[in-house]
Amino acid sequence: MLKDFYKELDELYVQGDQEKVERFLLQNASATCPCCGKFNETYLACMSELGAFYRGASKYEASIEAFMAAENMIVTYLGENTPEYATNTNNMAGTYRLKGDYEKALKLFMKAKTIYEGTIGKQNYEYASVLNNVSLLFQSTKEYDKAIDYLQQAIEAMKEIPDAVEELATGYSNLATLLLQKGEPDEARSAIDESLRLMPEDSFHYPAVLNTIAALEYSAGNYNEALKYYLQTLEKVQAFFQKNVEYAITCENIKKVYETIGEYEKAMPYMREAHDVYLKIYGEGHEIVRRAAEEMNALGKKTGQKEK
Repeated sequence: MLKDFYKELDELYVQGDQEKVERFLLQNASATCPCCGKFNETYLACMSELGAFYRGASKYEASIEAFMAAENMIVTYLGENTPEYATNTNNMAGTYRLKGDYEKALKLFMKAKTIYEGTIGKQNYEYASVLNNVSLLFQSTKEYDKAIDYLQQAIEAMKEIPDAVEELATGYSNLATLLLQKGEPDEARSAIDESLRLMPEDSFHYPAVLNTIAALEYSAGNYNEALKYYLQTLEKVQAFFQKNVEYAITCENIKKVYETIGEYEKAMPYMREAHDVYLKIYGEGHEIVRRAAEEMNALGKKTGQKEK
């Protein structure tokens, strides 16, 4: 039954219809919700997948709620000192990271890391995933040396895992981003080439690779190439996740390219789109929404358009 569940879920993701994915997960969660204190592995899978789905859609509270439901079942029937508990904790920490609660996220990541070390060891995808996530956290806080250190540990661990090709590709993509931020474009180019060689185009992580290539081209002054890759990124992000935070950030990146080359009229629709997505996700008055509005107003002065 669980195998059939994942097969159908994968097929829905390939179709790119996020409403169908959400409906499928919610319906299965409702149908398999255990009663009378019983364990149900399909329900647990539904909660885990819902947590990941809502995280990808930037619905962070719903994501945490789903992961907490999974945690309750794991604690009750499997226990805390288990790989399943560590995996759920790692996933939930990822939501807190994207939400911007770095202290909470780091605490949970380290908890998952310790449990993995004491249960399944270090030569596995799960352990490498925690290291990669900690690297992303330190990247968010601009602690690049720490970020690179954890990411290199993750890459070395993933090299020992035969079926972790996609995850290894993601590691190289993240490393390229870090190296670019440190001002090492040649090393970054080498890392992203390795990522592109490994990453399948139908992967949910493929947009991140395209985004990194675009950033490299932009930093090298190849603005038309940067624009091409950012537009591809936008298309892939929308297909996989609809209009989430990454979609809005990509819109801003496209705006930046158009603004750099002086095509302000073309930049404005993308900045407006980014603002509207941020507003829907964060709500009126959030600092990200205010900043986006300021960007629109500044751009409006260059185009003669007055934005509110």
